[in-house]
Amino acid sequence: MTFHLEQGVEIVHHKDWLICAYQFPNTENRPFEDGSYFGRVNHDVLIAAVADGVTRSPLPDGSYPAPSPAKFAADYALGAVSNFLQHQSLINEEVLRQAIKVANQVVGNLNDYFLGITKQTVNYQTNDYGGTTLTVLVLDYQESNKPMVYWAMIGDSPLWVIQSNRINRLTPNQTALKDRFAPQLKEQYGLNHEGWRKWYRSTLRNKSFYYEQGDYGINLGFGVLTGEASVGNYIVSSYRPVAPDEVFLLATDGISVLPLDRIRQITQEGIEQRNFELILPNLFGQALCVCEGKGKKSDDMTAILMVPS
Repeated sequence: MTFHLEQGVEIVHHKDWLICAYQFPNTENRPFEDGSYFGRVNHDVLIAAVADGVTRSPLPDGSYPAPSPAKFAADYALGAVSNFLQHQSLINEEVLRQAIKVANQVVGNLNDYFLGITKQTVNYQTNDYGGTTLTVLVLDYQESNKPMVYWAMIGDSPLWVIQSNRINRLTPNQTALKDRFAPQLKEQYGLNHEGWRKWYRSTLRNKSFYYEQGDYGINLGFGVLTGEASVGNYIVSSYRPVAPDEVFLLATDGISVLPLDRIRQITQEGIEQRNFELILPNLFGQALCVCEGKGKKSDDMTAILMVPS
């Protein structure tokens, strides 16, 4: 039982979980750049993952690459993670970190191939073909009847846990630095993503910059998988037992514009009313309204919701 969702809602049941996946319909004249995956290794291990592809789009003429290199990167990373985990007899934190590294290498091979065709030198500061964030969650029942939850990630695609009247983000935002300096970057580079990314990558290798900003808690991370060998230094991962009634929500990051308590409220109301097929569309619909109200583009609208049944 697996799915790679392209658009719309899909709901499946497995073991003690109801899994909802959703991709918001494309409302803009641009290709999809993100994706999701759900599957199982065996009867006792469930996998969920989301990926948000990135590239230097739009092109100089304002159009978008089609097919999207960002979509290639996202789909290849999801496929690599699922294939790697399907062949593991034991799941633990280190195995999940290794799955991220395998996905990174696959995206790197993709970049090498396409840049080789165009006779460019692979340089992940300025000449990367495509990259992707990746957040992976595994629920493992193999050791006992009380499942363990493992997660690992690179980038800004969030994983939230919702329980009772609480919501917590389990994963950091590794692109927070870029977001903070977006106004200055836009003024300096305009819409030149190459300039943004070159600044971003070089700055993230300078620890003193963080101390100059008085910010000691930001994760040193470069935000996306592109094939760089140093990716292992930036993978964030953890694990713990699953607590009763916990709900897990993975998203490519479009929902992040909503206040945390609003995400919790919409999710819990949908669960209480048993309207599972409407929870993610409602979340993304409200996120779209927020984006439009701020004059921002609405994208990265893919998510997986895991509810104990």
